[in-house]
Amino acid sequence: RRKNTRIHFSWFGGEPLLRTDVIDTICMAMAENGIEFKSSIVTNGSLINDELVSKMIEDWHIEEVQVSMDCAEEDYIARKKYYQYENTYWNVMKNAEKLACRGAAVGIRCNVDEGNIERIPDFLSDLGNVIKEKSKILIYFAPLHAFRESPAFLSYWNRIIESRTLIERAGFRNVTTSSLKTFRVNNCMADQPSGYAVIAPGGELYTCLHCEPGTSHGDIFRGTTRPDILRSFIEVGDVREKCRDCPILPECTPFSRCPNRNDYCK
Repeated sequence: RRKNTRIHFSWFGGEPLLRTDVIDTICMAMAENGIEFKSSIVTNGSLINDELVSKMIEDWHIEEVQVSMDCAEEDYIARKKYYQYENTYWNVMKNAEKLACRGAAVGIRCNVDEGNIERIPDFLSDLGNVIKEKSKILIYFAPLHAFRESPAFLSYWNRIIESRTLIERAGFRNVTTSSLKTFRVNNCMADQPSGYAVIAPGGELYTCLHCEPGTSHGDIFRGTTRPDILRSFIEVGDVREKCRDCPILPECTPFSRCPNRNDYCK
């Protein structure tokens, strides 16, 4: 962390709420040692209850929550494949509102592809019927990775843009236009100079969630043991010949070691 700043934990899975004991252990250790910290979490929201809401806010210092959903209820049931389904779709929406009412910045991310994008209006209608404190919840639609890579994606892009108007009509907060136009000086956590680290289940340290095997720069027990690997993730490679005339450089040309550098190239 930088001097005079709080450490920021980002709990991410899988589903991080399957291991609340691990989060408890880390947060308790921080508190006992007088280290200031804050947390954010990405969750499907299905395991949240009133007791856990209090723990998340008071003990884990959760300030930001991303709740991931899959559009309308029929899509949610088909994609989550619960062994026993008990109105979880509706409960997740209520859980998101509970966290927002306790002061967390809550965003509901709806993952879309060609299989569910037609039911965006149904999803927003359900949200509107369940959530009363609409001004506290941010809604946005995100195309799934495989969908973005498909030839059909561009023909659906306008549908995703149009969803912004539907979100506003439903009374929810929306991603601001200014944030969409902001010029990014870095692409992700890996090439940010502010000290991010991804901790793998075995304690290995990586620079981002998508790093390939063999690119760990250390572990939580010994710290950074391979500074050469760490440095390589902030070294910008030469602009490739096919990219030289691209009008959106450098947005889609990340650092040279990025494992996803070709994924969104059109």
